[in-house]
Amino acid sequence: SSVYGVTKIFGELLGEVYARQNDMSVTCMRLAQPVPMYRLQWGTDDIESVIAKGMAVAFGDIARAVNVALEQREPGWRVFNVVSQCDGVACNFDLSAGAELGFIPMQKVTRDGEIDLSDAEASST
Repeated sequence: SSVYGVTKIFGELLGEVYARQNDMSVTCMRLAQPVPMYRLQWGTDDIESVIAKGMAVAFGDIARAVNVALEQREPGWRVFNVVSQCDGVACNFDLSAGAELGFIPMQKVTRDGEIDLSDAEASST
């Protein structure tokens, strides 16, 4: 609904053309709002809004998503959403494409900070 959004979609579709015409692997990631950012401080209205909308992604999950994207070796075009789990809100993004590629959010963004779910899973087993 904006020039910014249109240019993002254009870039993804350009990747699709290159993947098809050159038999190459192109993986596009759609990042949610990275937190914390220098302008988004814990406990402020800004970060509360991002968390409440289920639109936050922790830097650890971004790193995991980049690794997943770089591991795609088969020719083809892929697009997946990158968002962390949020505290007490529904995720507003379809995560199935990322899950098919191997991306599972392993951090939860809460109003108090970030929780690494891989540590929680390791300690519960």
